[in-house]
Amino acid sequence: MLHSGLLYTRWAAGGACALGVAATTDGRIPQLKLKVLEDDRHFFPNYNAAPEMNSATMRKYPAIADLLTPITKRLTGAEAQRLNARVDVDGEDPHEVAKDWLVREGFIREG
Repeated sequence: MLHSGLLYTRWAAGGACALGVAATTDGRIPQLKLKVLEDDRHFFPNYNAAPEMNSATMRKYPAIADLLTPITKRLTGAEAQRLNARVDVDGEDPHEVAKDWLVREGFIREG
């Protein structure tokens, strides 16, 4: 079994690999036509994106939760994979990819 970074480079180079560890949101999965096995026993926890901040900050600015909740609901695993592909496969700047998504989803304005 290969660690996640080696999995992609080895597969892309045409090397053999029967099994490897990968994040389901990795954008290289569709590009390399890899198959993600279903975790039918629910062994692995769900790693959906979620904001994390200092609890004192949250107490001082509770409106932050109301601002971030819609973002975390729309940033599904499939959407994260598409965004990651723009960075890992297409070579786009991560900041620009994130900003483009936030603008397109209506969370921020262009500029």
